[in-house]
Amino acid sequence: MSSKMLQNAITKIPRITGCLAAVVLALGCQSSLAEVVLKLRENARCESTVVTLRDIVEVVGGDEKKVSGVLGAALGPSPRPGSPQRWYKSDIVQHLQARGIDRRAIRWSGPEHTTLTREPIKMVTYTGNLQPAFVNERMQNAASLNLSQAIQTYLQQVTGSQTQWEVVVQPDAKDVKTLLNRRNILEIGGGSDPIEGPQQFIVRLRNADRTTRTVRVNAEVGPPEMVVVASRPLRRDEVLTAEALKLAVLPKQRLAGQKYFTRLEDVLGKQLRRSLSTGLLVTEQIIGAPVVVERMQLVTVECRVGTIVVKSPGKALSSGAVGELVEVELEGRRRLTGSVVDSMTVRVSPKTAAVGR
Repeated sequence: MSSKMLQNAITKIPRITGCLAAVVLALGCQSSLAEVVLKLRENARCESTVVTLRDIVEVVGGDEKKVSGVLGAALGPSPRPGSPQRWYKSDIVQHLQARGIDRRAIRWSGPEHTTLTREPIKMVTYTGNLQPAFVNERMQNAASLNLSQAIQTYLQQVTGSQTQWEVVVQPDAKDVKTLLNRRNILEIGGGSDPIEGPQQFIVRLRNADRTTRTVRVNAEVGPPEMVVVASRPLRRDEVLTAEALKLAVLPKQRLAGQKYFTRLEDVLGKQLRRSLSTGLLVTEQIIGAPVVVERMQLVTVECRVGTIVVKSPGKALSSGAVGELVEVELEGRRRLTGSVVDSMTVRVSPKTAAVGR
C-alpha cells in the first residue's frame, strides 16, 4: 500500500468512529424507549371482589419487567357474579400513569375495550392447620377473633386469593371456651357464592376430651376495606393530588385508633402537616386545609363594623389556612389576632382591634 493510500485510510477513521458512535447512541435510545405490548383480554375473568390489572390485560411482547410490578395492582371492586363490567384502554392508561409507567413505553394490540365477568366460586371444605393465637382477658372477643380469622383463612383457600375478608361472627356462648384455642378449630366448610353478605359455615371443633363436634356458625362477610395511603414519598406542606395517593388494604391492627379515609376525594386538595413515606396511612391528624398565608408575609388587616371597613397594612407572624387564626403585626408593633380570609387578607374583630390599641 502506498503512503498516500495509507494517509487517506487514516483520515477516514474518525468519520467511521463517529458513525459507529451515532449508531450505538441510536440503539441505546431505542432500547431505553423499548415498548411493552399490552393486550386487553378478550374474555376477562375475575374470581375476587377486587379487580387487578392482571385480570384485564396480558403482556404479549416487549420487556415485561417494565410493568411486572403493577400487574397485581388493585383497580377497583369487581362486579357481582352475572353482572358484566366494561374496561377501556384509556382506563388502563390512567392507572399505569398513576403508578409511574410512561404511556410512550406502552403499545397496544387487540380490541379497544373488554368485558370483565366475575366467576362464581365453588365452595369446598378446607382443613387448616391453625396456630394458637393470643388469648386476652375478654373471652368472648378472643373467641370471635379466632373464629373470624379461621373463616378468613378458609375463604382465602377456596377463592385462591389473599383477600382479607371482613368477617363478623358471634359464636355461641357454649363454644367460647373451646374457641379460645385455635387448635380446637379442626375443619371449616359451607358458605355460598356470592361471598358477601350473610353466610352460614359448618365448623368442626375438638372437645376437651379429644372428641369432636360440629356446629353451625352464622357470619356476616364483606369485602376488605380499602383505605387511602401515600403512593410515593410525600413531603411536608405538599398539597395532595390523585397521583400522590392510592387505595390499599391494610391490616386491622394498623388502623386501630386512626381516623382514616376510604375515598380519595375526601383528601384531594388537603395539605400535609408532616412528611409521609410510601404506603403509609393518610389520617385526619396529619392533613388540613392548604396554608394561604405564610409567616412574615405582608397582608392587609381589615376590621368591619357594620358597613364600614377599615384596612391597614400588616405582617403575618404565623402561617394559616382560610378560617384559621393567625397573629399579625401592625405599624407601631401592635399585635392582633385575626382570621385568614384569603391569601392577602386577615380580618380582626372590632373588640380585638380595640384591645390591641
